[in-house]
Amino acid sequence: PLNGAEELLKTLKEAGVKVGILTRGCESYARGALKVTGLLSYVDAINARVDLLQAKPNPKALWDLCRKLEVDPSEVIFVGDHPIDVICANVAGVKFIGVLEGFTSEEKMRQIGSRINFKNLLAVKEYLIEKIEEC
Repeated sequence: PLNGAEELLKTLKEAGVKVGILTRGCESYARGALKVTGLLSYVDAINARVDLLQAKPNPKALWDLCRKLEVDPSEVIFVGDHPIDVICANVAGVKFIGVLEGFTSEEKMRQIGSRINFKNLLAVKEYLIEKIEEC
């Protein structure tokens, strides 16, 4: 996992925030990776590729995850590291935070619509803690 993943997920769970995983991979792979890394217990729902027509960036994939989590899309913050994540969040009408440890530069993320970007998950955690405390 990326540095800070466990700290971020643990903080979110302790604050009562529901956590979902949206992946273009298969669900068994996602569950296996989360189990091996010790992160599965922090995840409330996974929405994996069911078919290529409904995988992200198709907003139906994200809306379905919201349904599984029993949350309104207006309550969601999508954290991602890939242009497909930005596109999916924007088309679905969901707030987005970019993580720059992955595949894409901040310049590219901004060009495709990511307005809030952090260098790593620890910075995302600090940002989200402030947002949670404001609620």
